[in-house]
Amino acid sequence: MNKFLRYSFVALLAMFVGNAFAAGVYFDFDANYATLFPTLKGTSSDESHDGDFTEATTSTAVEGFTVTVSAANEGASAANRIWHSDPRLRMYSGTLTIKGKGIKQIFFNDGGSLKLTPSTGTLTGSLWKGEADEVVFTVGGNSRIHGIEINGNDPDVPTAANIEALNALANNTAFTFTGEAQVVYLNGRYAYIKDATGSSLIYDSSTSKLANLAIGKKIAANWTGKVSIYNNLFEAVPDAVLAVTEDAPVEVTYPEVAIADVVATNMNQVVVLKGVTYTAPDGKNFTISKGGVDVKGYNQFGLEIAAPEAEKSYDITGVISVYKTDVQFQPIKIEEFIPSNISTIKANTDVNAPVYNLAGQQVEKSYKGLVIKNGKKVINK
Repeated sequence: MNKFLRYSFVALLAMFVGNAFAAGVYFDFDANYATLFPTLKGTSSDESHDGDFTEATTSTAVEGFTVTVSAANEGASAANRIWHSDPRLRMYSGTLTIKGKGIKQIFFNDGGSLKLTPSTGTLTGSLWKGEADEVVFTVGGNSRIHGIEINGNDPDVPTAANIEALNALANNTAFTFTGEAQVVYLNGRYAYIKDATGSSLIYDSSTSKLANLAIGKKIAANWTGKVSIYNNLFEAVPDAVLAVTEDAPVEVTYPEVAIADVVATNMNQVVVLKGVTYTAPDGKNFTISKGGVDVKGYNQFGLEIAAPEAEKSYDITGVISVYKTDVQFQPIKIEEFIPSNISTIKANTDVNAPVYNLAGQQVEKSYKGLVIKNGKKVINK
């Protein structure tokens, strides 16, 4: 694994300039593994990872800075390694040491899997803060590291006062969110939020940082996190457990939008598509249509989707999302569509009474009866 360390940490340290770490230097294991570790690709028997650490310790020094990885595997469930099937540095044991002049902040892009104990300073979630020339992280178990950002000067962490400002931040930006946002939908690792300026997504792979959240509740201000642009999907990854305000939860309603509004610029909005049709799902994939416009449906949340009935249309509530170059509509509820412009002239319950639309045209009485919807009698087909 000496080759891995030579390639990876030379690449990491080569980005440092002068006698102190540059603020916000990021080493991306996800994006750069193929070019940074070409000699290691496919060295494992199943080709899922790029080999294991074999030496006890390996160090690389550039411009007076040193990064050292200890590969001691005693008692570990597996060897430390770089994976390429799901790119990341995975460590099970040993230590990871970062050494340089005036380290102030280290952020691990880890997806909530980090099990490191620092020798100095404070590690809260994925963010280490302190002031040191050397930090030794002892690995206490399976830690999957997608990237590392190191700040050697006082970090200029931006603040976002609202969701519009949050969504404008670049990938890997550490931030403080100073506003309040309402949770409009919550499902496992995903919390969709909204304020007067827009909508966004908070993601926590472990779900533990979302434990206090509930639909209709407000997230308290002044939480910190990191922007992750995952396959073009904007995600805000919190550093710690999110708190909520003492306000009582409010009822959440979702706005109706046209099918043409299901576009990437509206990602992470929870909306309703009314009067659409859809195809029978093929696995998680299906197609939603209206007026000659099609959008891709994807059953992200494991909704039980029945095959559509012929000549019926539906209201689909869901999330506008993106995956790479695709825009997806991810359903959370599907209901039969009932036109809002069908009413009765006579205020009675006679199922044989004429039924008209609001244009005054009589509607065919091919129905089983009448039901009340929003104070009006409508066809119950």
